[in-house]
Amino acid sequence: MRLAAANLSDLAIGVSQAKPKGMLTGAAEHFSLYLPVGAKFNRKEEMERAHKEIEKTGQQVAQAEKLLANEAFRASKPEMAVEQEKRLGSVRARLADLKARVRELEELV
Repeated sequence: MRLAAANLSDLAIGVSQAKPKGMLTGAAEHFSLYLPVGAKFNRKEEMERAHKEIEKTGQQVAQAEKLLANEAFRASKPEMAVEQEKRLGSVRARLADLKARVRELEELV
């Protein structure tokens, strides 16, 4: 792998590694990335962006919950209700990830 092409000076791969200080976390299904905070990083802008995304995602959760609470909807469109429940699960997971990102940003010095 070419580290210069990825704008990296170092690459470490390991199992169950602790998160280094001053790093942001990027998570995927089977692994986590720890990324250094560069000089161009603006914590305030990132916090604002994350809070806006939390608000938007929270509204999506509320809409889905309202729709699923409607018994007439569930009775008349059971297939759509199942799809909506799946979507709600993924949106809730996204909301949890965003909140974790805000906590991580708050801890950066």
